Amino acid sequence: MSTPHKLTFIAAALVGALAFTTAQAQQSLQVPIPKSAAEVSGPVSGTLMTKEYVQMVGRMAYFWGYPLVATSNRRAAFAKAPERILFGGTTPYQWPPLATTIC
Repeated sequence: MSTPHKLTFIAAALVGALAFTTAQAQQSLQVPIPKSAAEVSGPVSGTLMTKEYVQMVGRMAYFWGYPLVATSNRRAAFAKAPERILFGGTTPYQWPPLATTIC
């Protein structure tokens, strides 16, 4: 084996070993996904959740959750439309199978 081939082989072996050990380490650190609410453990004892922190978490949940729920509800409502509706020549919404087409 020539020197460039040896270096390539060594580099490939190191990358393979690193990938294997990383995957094994991540797999051993995983926690099983709870199947019910009773299996979810609470916060670590001694954890202090201030009123401000709880309010901030609630605001962030609302900030990110509202658009997801609103979009899902709109899509469900628009899926019931029998055809595209035009207002002044524009389409405020389209029938879902045509929603990705250019009009």
